[in-house]
Amino acid sequence: MTNFSFRSLMITRSLGALCDQLLMFAVPLAILMVTNSASLSALSFVIEWIPRVIFFPIAGSLIDGRDLRKVFLLLDLTRIGMLILAFIALPFLGIFWTLSILMAFMSLCYVVNFVSIEAVIPNNLPPEDYSKAHSWVQAIEQISQVVGPALAVIIYYALGIKGIIFTSAVLLIISSLNVTRLNINYSADGAGKLKDTVKSNKLAFGILIKEPQILYLCGLTWVVNIVFGVALSITPAIITQTFSLPSSRLGLVQTVGAILSVLCFYLIPKISLKYGVTLIGQSSLAIILISGLILSLAPEYWSYAVGYALLVAFDGGFSVYVRTMRSTLIPAEHLAKVMGIVGMINLFSIPLGGAFVSTLAGTVPLQSIILYSFIASLVLSVLLLLIGRFVFKYPSYFPSI
Repeated sequence: MTNFSFRSLMITRSLGALCDQLLMFAVPLAILMVTNSASLSALSFVIEWIPRVIFFPIAGSLIDGRDLRKVFLLLDLTRIGMLILAFIALPFLGIFWTLSILMAFMSLCYVVNFVSIEAVIPNNLPPEDYSKAHSWVQAIEQISQVVGPALAVIIYYALGIKGIIFTSAVLLIISSLNVTRLNINYSADGAGKLKDTVKSNKLAFGILIKEPQILYLCGLTWVVNIVFGVALSITPAIITQTFSLPSSRLGLVQTVGAILSVLCFYLIPKISLKYGVTLIGQSSLAIILISGLILSLAPEYWSYAVGYALLVAFDGGFSVYVRTMRSTLIPAEHLAKVMGIVGMINLFSIPLGGAFVSTLAGTVPLQSIILYSFIASLVLSVLLLLIGRFVFKYPSYFPSI
């Protein structure tokens, strides 16, 4: 048993999350500013997310049994190298293709990092700490959404996209130095190999079939991600084109959402301890759907900002519920490989939402696209809740621990 330090791991996660937020804010904004095309901005979003979805089952099968400290270090070094290449390639490939290709590769690293973080918790902490640990992980991601956009606005307007790339590389260099100090337990099973991916995924599917609650949670997450994916890919264009406001207002709306998220994550462990984590999932789903309706009907910036803040905050709350359930239901030694399948299912609806935006942008009002996604999510949510109650025979409409 190694001397595991969750705090040290969270330092690395904080730096990586801040890097992610800098790029996620600046890349679609830079493409929108240069091309003035909401369709191309949404297309870059799709290009970023499709590799993320496809790679999940492969990453999941490879992570179990590996030295997770080495995995995190290799991830940081790989991302640093890609940022350097993108910095050099910008004058030759242009902003759209350079940034789209960069984010596609960065998304592959995100997958490995996500699955590895999920595997760390059950292999290093007792079950009673799962909810608290996942709340911290999610809180760090949301805090980065406060600092990230605000920092990105300053850097982008002072130094442009090259300044964003340089800052991201510096963050990852610091993270890699911190990783060398980590001690992390990992599964005793032998590390997976690429040739074993099919066998590993068959095992993961077998575990999923024995735990229908996980598939049910996948369905609910898929529904949530429809609204989230559409809003995430379309908001820069709505702020700058529909409301005719400067792009700095995009940073403000994301910061407000992240501040609300931080407040939620302060309360989540307390609420979970008293009422159970299932209440977090139920209330988060309801508020996410309501936020989608607010976004689609908002007549001006501030009401749109309220809807976006609610969406960001309670998407994080729903993630805490889902992550806690997964850590409890999936055997720790198989969590990474099962998460590979689960992650692919869960995230597929996000690039689908981006493709939906890219296809319809320019032909229908942007907020109408959000309205369509809200209607689809609402209908699917009702169907899934009824299936859970009357087909899976859950005593309530949500699975609980």
